[in-house]
Amino acid sequence: MTGLALAAGSGILYGSINVLAKPVALHPAWLATIMYVTSSLVLSPFGLKLRLQRKDLPKVFAMGLLGGGLAPLLLLHGLEKTAASDAGLLLTMEMVATAAFASTFIGERYRGRELVGLGALLVAGVCVALAGRSSGQSTWTGVFLVLGSAVAWGVDNTVSARLVGSYRPQGLIAVKGTIGGLVCGTWVLLTSPPWPEATQALAGAAMGIASIAVSSVLFYHALQRIGAGRTSALNIATTALVAALGGVLLLDERLVWWHGAAFLAVATGATLLSTHQD
Repeated sequence: MTGLALAAGSGILYGSINVLAKPVALHPAWLATIMYVTSSLVLSPFGLKLRLQRKDLPKVFAMGLLGGGLAPLLLLHGLEKTAASDAGLLLTMEMVATAAFASTFIGERYRGRELVGLGALLVAGVCVALAGRSSGQSTWTGVFLVLGSAVAWGVDNTVSARLVGSYRPQGLIAVKGTIGGLVCGTWVLLTSPPWPEATQALAGAAMGIASIAVSSVLFYHALQRIGAGRTSALNIATTALVAALGGVLLLDERLVWWHGAAFLAVATGATLLSTHQD
């Protein structure tokens, strides 16, 4: 029961990014930088104790570059052109991307029920794209940016799967945040967005603590208790639900029938994927 609560808590905090990033109204480059630098600072005591083996350095660099840098930048830029509810549902494609990369590069295998579950998540993605077109709240550019972030996080998940068993999760997240913060900070220098106001920076820092640092720690501890299959399944379902509810209740977003079909597909996919044996 504790593992399920940890996975759900991680999904709630992670999914809140899609909703909270909009009223903060901070440039994506600044928001990503502040979130990941803050996450790194909060977990720095663990990061300083981390002793990486030389053979793992490329994996850690890839994890930070893609999962801490590219993915959040794509997501936050995508949120400027996408409804929070649509973005939350589209991020379920992260599970599909993770499965594809894990199967190709680390030999992870999926059975019939699980393949049907992954197919259901693909159907959900199509439904979300149609929902955005129907409601007029999301653009194709935004959809593809969010999908790009899901793919980048899929690579991150595949790489980190080989590291979690060897190192403390908090230390890995701290290093990932440091590399990601540097990548996002470089994007700030290249794009020269306006400086954030103090309230915006504080809001971004709070999101970094809750939605990045705490969410990631909860996720990795859930992995240790209930395995990757059930953790990921519950996490993606919770993320989608939080983003949709937050979008409707806090941002006055409108749901259409295609959203209902997407929710049904996500629920089906998450249920089938929860049987995956790690």
